[in-house]
Amino acid sequence: MTALHDIKNGPGKYSHPTEETPETVVPVLDVRELQVAFHTRDGVVRAVDGLSYVVYPGETLGIVGESGSGKSVAQYALLGLLPTPPARIEAGSVLFQGQELLHRSQRAYRKIRGREVAMIFQDPMTALNPYMTVGKQLIEPLRIHEQLRGAPARERALEALAAVGIQDGARRLDMYPHEFSGGMRQRVMIAMALITRPRLLIADEPTTALDVTVQAQILALIRKIQLDLNMTVTLITHDLGVIAGACDRVLVMYAGRVMESAPVDQLFARPRHPYTQALLDSLPAAHTRDKDLYTIPGLPPDPTDLPPGCPFAPRCAHATELCRTTPCIDKEIAPEHRSACIRVQEGEL
Repeated sequence: MTALHDIKNGPGKYSHPTEETPETVVPVLDVRELQVAFHTRDGVVRAVDGLSYVVYPGETLGIVGESGSGKSVAQYALLGLLPTPPARIEAGSVLFQGQELLHRSQRAYRKIRGREVAMIFQDPMTALNPYMTVGKQLIEPLRIHEQLRGAPARERALEALAAVGIQDGARRLDMYPHEFSGGMRQRVMIAMALITRPRLLIADEPTTALDVTVQAQILALIRKIQLDLNMTVTLITHDLGVIAGACDRVLVMYAGRVMESAPVDQLFARPRHPYTQALLDSLPAAHTRDKDLYTIPGLPPDPTDLPPGCPFAPRCAHATELCRTTPCIDKEIAPEHRSACIRVQEGEL
């Protein structure tokens, strides 16, 4: 945690513009009431249910939640990467630099994906093509988006590898993904995502399955390149330690909805939703020797049969009958701090 904490407090940490009016700050990404469902034989899976958030220039927004909370699905939806069918975007709007992203043709998406918006996928071993050398995969975005080939493209690829800390690039370009370690493959994925200098980087659990030392190196690398390119980052993770170390603001998602959103320091200092508090209580550092490590009771709800009220109510120690029957809607409870808990909104918690 110490290494991650040092990253967050390093030079260039984003500061939300408190002195400017909202009209003067144009978000890089503005997601409004996004709804994504999968129509399957077993029923309709409500993967994302009314998701709204904004990401500002130069900011790192963290999205955290248990597996199945809709974190990755929402990002795939805005990039047009969901298989249709069974996926269907049923409502909502996604504005990237003021332009609508949803419901574009694949040809229109290809002009944005990999150039204006890039993504680091969760598992580099499956995201990288095992039949192509690393060099060919690095050069592909340049060939598609900048019509760059031959020696100039190879030179850019060498620069990209050097930027992510991979030495002996001339030899590495002719190697295949299986010849790299896990940490090195992740660096190659970062180089591929950033080779076209995108405005927005979506990092989908970029440190999963990496040891703590390599994890800190990868996060520090993303932060450094972010500052160099003045890039905006959306970081998806289930690890609150990564959120604390690398993000400026955070969304806490559960069952496809936002339970809480706040500046990261404010959220850790004073969580305002029982689900957020439960996640914090589950951290190993939060328990003492004479007590068992806390675990959240129960399981997330069936996405084909979501409860009518707050989806966390069946697992919440503070839930009342009102929580179980009234739909939860996140509301502002303090400057830049929103919560979907009815009892918090009423001042009862």
